[in-house]
Amino acid sequence: MNPKDLAYLKFKDIYGAYLHFIRAKTERETRNDPKLIRAYINEDMWAIIEKWGNKNKSPDNFLFPIVDKDADPLQQHIRVRWLCKFICDGVKRICKEFGIEKEVNNMVCRHSYATITKRSGASTEYVQEALGHTTKTTTEIYLGDYEDVVKKEFSRKLLAFKNIPKQDNTTLKAV
Repeated sequence: MNPKDLAYLKFKDIYGAYLHFIRAKTERETRNDPKLIRAYINEDMWAIIEKWGNKNKSPDNFLFPIVDKDADPLQQHIRVRWLCKFICDGVKRICKEFGIEKEVNNMVCRHSYATITKRSGASTEYVQEALGHTTKTTTEIYLGDYEDVVKKEFSRKLLAFKNIPKQDNTTLKAV
């Protein structure tokens, strides 16, 4: 989820076990038909909401105390930028702890989510919906090239028929 979208979530965006929202970027670019994203709220997400969310859960209140609805647009923008930096700094600390040397930012995390989800068996359409893309082409740009080991495995599966024991032609029945 984009940090700006996170900052502007409200309690009224929770419908049972799902968050419903429209990405700010998508809303800006596709005003006629913005794409609604429905994200399942798993137990870890509920725990984060309980721990860090606003205690006042009135429908029009923001889910998290990031922006103040009474602040002017510039102040809200500054708070969203602060959130982006806070997240990036946290991800950098995690990368350092695990010895990951690649430069990581919010966009890299978004691309990684798309690639891992796809490689885990999700359809491109699912990834498209999860990312809030209006076209499949945009999603395909996000999906990374498959690693050599994956290419090798698909090649092995494609040629698996060669390992099937040959049968005596006399036992084969005509189709």
